[in-house]
Amino acid sequence: MAKSALTWVPPKDSKAHQIFIVKAVEAGFSATVVRDFFYQINAHPELISFVQISRNLIDILQLPCDEWQDNEAGIDFRAWQSLCQWATENAQSLTDAIGPSFDERPKRHRHNPLLRKGVTRHPLYSALWNVQENPELRSHYAAVQAQALYAHALAIQEAHTAEAYESYDGDNPLLDSPRSASAMGYTVRALSYAVAEDELLVLQPFVSPKTFGSEVRACLWSMDFAGESAEILQVDKAKEKRQNGLRDLVYFVERAHGNKSWAFRESYGLKEGSGGGIAEPGHVDFQTMASGLEVNLGTGVSDRFVPALPPKGSIAGRLKVDESPFDDGEGSYFFSDEEESGTSDGAKASNPTASFLRARNQARHIAMANQYLPWRYESLTDQEIHNIAMAASSYLNRPALISGSKQEKAFYELALLTLIVLWTGVSWGKAIRLRIQRGRFKRRKRCEESEDLEEQYLRLSMSPGRNLWCIESTYPEYKTQLKVPVETTRPIFDYVLLPDLYGLTDRVLDLLKLRGKKPSPKAKVFTHSAKLYRKAFKKLVHDAGESERVTWGRWEKVMFDAITAETGDVVDAVAITGEPHALAQTKCFYYSPNAGDLTDRYVTVATQLAKQAELPLEVDGGSHFIGAEYRKGHVGSRACASKLAVMNAVSNLKARLGAARTYDQWSDFAEYHNVFTFYTVQMLAFATGYRAVKTPLFSLEEINGQLRLTALSDKDNEQKRKTRLSYLPDMVLRQLEHYELHLKVLEASNDFRLKSQAETEKETCFFLRSADGRDGKLVVSPKTMLRHLDEFLGLPANAHRRFMRTELREADCPPDYVNAFMGHASFGEEPWSRYSSLSSRQYRDMMTRYLEPIMEELGFTPVASRLAGGVSR
Repeated sequence: MAKSALTWVPPKDSKAHQIFIVKAVEAGFSATVVRDFFYQINAHPELISFVQISRNLIDILQLPCDEWQDNEAGIDFRAWQSLCQWATENAQSLTDAIGPSFDERPKRHRHNPLLRKGVTRHPLYSALWNVQENPELRSHYAAVQAQALYAHALAIQEAHTAEAYESYDGDNPLLDSPRSASAMGYTVRALSYAVAEDELLVLQPFVSPKTFGSEVRACLWSMDFAGESAEILQVDKAKEKRQNGLRDLVYFVERAHGNKSWAFRESYGLKEGSGGGIAEPGHVDFQTMASGLEVNLGTGVSDRFVPALPPKGSIAGRLKVDESPFDDGEGSYFFSDEEESGTSDGAKASNPTASFLRARNQARHIAMANQYLPWRYESLTDQEIHNIAMAASSYLNRPALISGSKQEKAFYELALLTLIVLWTGVSWGKAIRLRIQRGRFKRRKRCEESEDLEEQYLRLSMSPGRNLWCIESTYPEYKTQLKVPVETTRPIFDYVLLPDLYGLTDRVLDLLKLRGKKPSPKAKVFTHSAKLYRKAFKKLVHDAGESERVTWGRWEKVMFDAITAETGDVVDAVAITGEPHALAQTKCFYYSPNAGDLTDRYVTVATQLAKQAELPLEVDGGSHFIGAEYRKGHVGSRACASKLAVMNAVSNLKARLGAARTYDQWSDFAEYHNVFTFYTVQMLAFATGYRAVKTPLFSLEEINGQLRLTALSDKDNEQKRKTRLSYLPDMVLRQLEHYELHLKVLEASNDFRLKSQAETEKETCFFLRSADGRDGKLVVSPKTMLRHLDEFLGLPANAHRRFMRTELREADCPPDYVNAFMGHASFGEEPWSRYSSLSSRQYRDMMTRYLEPIMEELGFTPVASRLAGGVSR
């Protein structure tokens, strides 16, 4: 069954409030003091878990009682503390009179009883329930709560009267944007965790409120924010989230004390862009395009690039020495340990136009690969999202519209449609064709010739305990049909399940109920044309006070943009929302993410979006439940091997190489050589993402021994513009050495069957003929490997690329480095062009961190040739 929507009663009509006030007056307290107390802390109408909050307030108010009695807010802290002391001592009798919710206890560790019962509507009240988990930090945390309480009192006095509070029964928080206390309350709750010690101690709350309000910003200066270092480190996401929360706390406190204006949010830390986000290596500020691009390459010092034809050597002199190999402008890629040769005597003259174009590509790479600024630059701001969503929610609270004119009915439906598009990320067309399904979600056939993209629609699956959005995933459009062994591949679903975090299921049911319809797959939820909805959306934008920048197209990209900004991978956004994108067209063929992981990523992004845009979530993001069967599935590319299948296949290959053999017959000798060659080729393929090409091995002389990097050219033209760097783990380097020794033994045998009249240069790898009655060498290619591939995994020659991209992303390897590994780059994103911001040394370090553990887990190890014996290189 769908969760019932909360019904709010104004405090003046609240049974809990009235009983408490009567009891307090009987105990000798002033009714005015009690009412003012409830007003200042924005108390919940049902006084949920007020016993625990009273116990906490006794400690929280200890500091104010000693030093803040004469305060600008006119609060009688001693009277408040006495009131809380009385409530604690009489907890049982008050609970019997008011009800069990008055002393409601947490259901589990870190469970706030206000969750799903008004935690967003009453942010400070819910934050007063928390206690620091570390006993040694409780007094410090209580002082922070006291400062938050005082700032909240100032804000609510400025915005609303006590009478307004006592009469308010709306769904949204009383303190709404821009004075919203939701983010501040969330931060205070998060600081109660023991792991938040560093973030808690940067705050200095043992001062007067006025001093705290003017000096609280200093805590941001004294803290090293996760993600702002020029080093490539594994960022603690939870810590980064708490640190970002401190910004919200500072934002609220400063403005509550009148030190800043509520009208805008300022940026902190390193120089940031207009979005107010954390500065990242490779940041480009497009605000100053006319006077040049301001570029921060991660060193903390910005530089400005003016797009003009540069003099000889001026751009080359700005290159870092460690960024070799690079494109010299003539299409060749090479290694260099010397200073930049562009300024040396006798150096070849540089084409200034070509230099400018390469510099432009650098700026594009920085923008597109590092920060995805094209999405952020075109996307809507948090304030725009908040205003449109809240306006839509307000119109849903006016059911009388559904019985009005055609335009009013369309406007009511459009309000609901707007929220569905926001929280699912699907297109307007799919949302308009919404269908309801009760019970277990039924999969549609993935390949139905009668279906096309226009017939796809969003589905809402309703079952006891959970409501899920069912979105048809976007999968590659294959031109061929391929049969793959089920036992070696990952099960592929054609849909993604997303929890209904915003509680829109109730709204859909209400809409059908108002029309006298029952929820069923045949029930049409939205009855008007897209043209009429588009016209209604323009009116909604106007009513929300927003400009024409908020468009029909940009609104349906809000969730897509949020996912891309959070994960850094446009393919994740495509997989979750089911909406295709040009930059993901190729990458989708090589990615099979776990369906359950995608759901978890969606919950993280949606929760963060709600926090940033100050939108209330009706469902706790951490409590969503997706079935175990669903979590075993994947979406996206077909023919992606499972990890267990690859591990078993590698183990079988090594067993065949280790089996005792005699080489009395040529066929036995050739079979061992071919298996040894195939094992070496597969190890190199998995380690480098090599495409399925002829003769994939290369000479050891082509490897930079210091960096263990080599240049691969597996899909290129004469100019080598698509050549990429590849890192070779130690196990691969040793295996190549073993194979080279193996070939030396074969060459030393001078066997006539190893000679080829057509061979013009020494081959780096080859198979030996034996089964067809002909002797001699055979080129290693996808066609000649077919028999070995069938025995290995039964998958195509490029299956390792699908597997490795998926594994690297599931290991949280940054998308930039995964794309560099795969050789995937759109125009302007070329990772190894001369002016790219991607460092070869950082690439090596990343591959060491993420690639090597995968190779070890798969079971790849260096295997010496049984033929080479004791031969040394």
